[in-house]
Amino acid sequence: MGLNLYQTEYVDLQTSTPGAISNVNGFSNFGDATSKGVDYEIQWRTPLEGVVVGWVGNTNKSEFDRVAPAVQAALPLFRPGSRLVNSIQTTSRFDVSYNTSVTATIEGFSNVSYGHTGNRLQSNALYADSYSLINATVGARMGAYEVALVGDNLSDERGPSIIGNAGPNSGSGPTPRTIGMRFRANFQ
Repeated sequence: MGLNLYQTEYVDLQTSTPGAISNVNGFSNFGDATSKGVDYEIQWRTPLEGVVVGWVGNTNKSEFDRVAPAVQAALPLFRPGSRLVNSIQTTSRFDVSYNTSVTATIEGFSNVSYGHTGNRLQSNALYADSYSLINATVGARMGAYEVALVGDNLSDERGPSIIGNAGPNSGSGPTPRTIGMRFRANFQ
């Protein structure tokens, strides 16, 4: 088990500022802010040989203490006590992994994870919705060599996780569903 409590204080916090005329972003000193939160981790080596279950995450409260007058005039959403730009209030991931000896020289391994990321308030006053990702890996190791089938974003979540200036259908999101093979050699 692991637990971390933190408080981070920002002075003259810079963040991206949407371009009003040319759609070119810049950076502005928005003001001062405080972020308080907790990181947690629980890992359980189950009674089933080779099976490990884990849960990690973060919950935080990030707010402006002071907002620059020019920023507050242009973006009235941001004021003392309002949520910090680009902050995500909660994240979490649940993992199940399994490792076993297939033969005297080959080790099999697998992992499946479900991760959730909360919504994100952006400087254009829009919220990028929360999203969840499912990833999985199954493979084998023999000495220094490893081969694995890897699946990322198996539910094909599209986001966006960050919204662009052209509105809620622009910006960037998670990588689309990707399935591939991974080959590794480790000679350390």
